[in-house]
Amino acid sequence: MAPLKRPSVELSRVFMSQSPDDRSILAQFGKRAEDLGIDSTLQELKLVDFSLEVSTPGQILGQAFDNSSELPGVILLDRDRFAGMISRRQFLERMSRPYGVELFSRRSIQCLYDFIQADPLVCSGDTLILTAALKSLERSPEALYEPIVVEIAPQVYRLLGAYQLLVAQSCIHQYTAKLLGKRTRQLDRANAEITHLNHRLQA
Repeated sequence: MAPLKRPSVELSRVFMSQSPDDRSILAQFGKRAEDLGIDSTLQELKLVDFSLEVSTPGQILGQAFDNSSELPGVILLDRDRFAGMISRRQFLERMSRPYGVELFSRRSIQCLYDFIQADPLVCSGDTLILTAALKSLERSPEALYEPIVVEIAPQVYRLLGAYQLLVAQSCIHQYTAKLLGKRTRQLDRANAEITHLNHRLQA
């Protein structure tokens, strides 16, 4: 009898260890780490629901960011239809520049968005977490840690922070690694039994 082959799984993308802080962050933003698997999708994570009409003055968005440090950004709506996204980083970066407050605080956030010229990453809610993480990492360096927009239903959008996405990806990779180790041990035992049987048959 021929020995069984060990499973082969590419684990080179496991780049983040899961610390207790990672687990607490994941619990705050989504499912428990042990509930995530390779088939888990973005809609299984806890997404941020925050949107404003493009006609809203910039100072209102600034107040929202000041009042909630957990907001990764804002979804822009034009008469209830998706019009874009401004991240916290983009907003603070523009406002901190000379005359930024004077230019954008009283004007609509549409003016700020036109100036930023951002192109947010948009994924459907049924996108695999691993797929979304890969797409996120394929972005330009300046956009690497920008939140992604998740469309959970037609014209219904939510936000997901890049860090929360990568923590979820890390948990899934660790689950895969543990599963691979378990299957490898099972195959090692099976191969040992086959070797023993072959020796008995040859005796």
